[in-house]
Amino acid sequence: MTCLKKKSLFVSILLIFTVALAAFAPVFANERTTNQISTKETDRNSYYASVFQNLVDSFPTISIDTEYGIMDVVRYPDDYAGAYIDECNNLHIALTADTYAETEHTYQKILNDADVIFDTAKFSVFTLYEIQRSLNPVMEKFSIEATRP
Repeated sequence: MTCLKKKSLFVSILLIFTVALAAFAPVFANERTTNQISTKETDRNSYYASVFQNLVDSFPTISIDTEYGIMDVVRYPDDYAGAYIDECNNLHIALTADTYAETEHTYQKILNDADVIFDTAKFSVFTLYEIQRSLNPVMEKFSIEATRP
């Protein structure tokens, strides 16, 4: 086989491979999208746990002085009131009523999932944690391990 024929054969094979790859590229792209959707549909709890983690990662951290030393903790925004995954594995984000509409839009962008459910609450998580931190020394002093509603 001459050198020209070898080059011609190589170019032909390369051209066939390129055309085949281009023809199947949409199939590979759809498969990736299907895998993302199927993760949401087959394991919603894990999916929404990771979606929620994106929101938590967007919050700043602060250093606080505890009985165990300085700790870095998430500084929840004043309008964030908590989150939970319900019995149907739907993610709920609770916001305080005074900033609900503005914050919902911002969080929706971070979460990047239109199925997240937004609820309202009276108190922010930060406020509740501050109350809990202020009660801890009193509870320890009187050997109170837990409270009930």
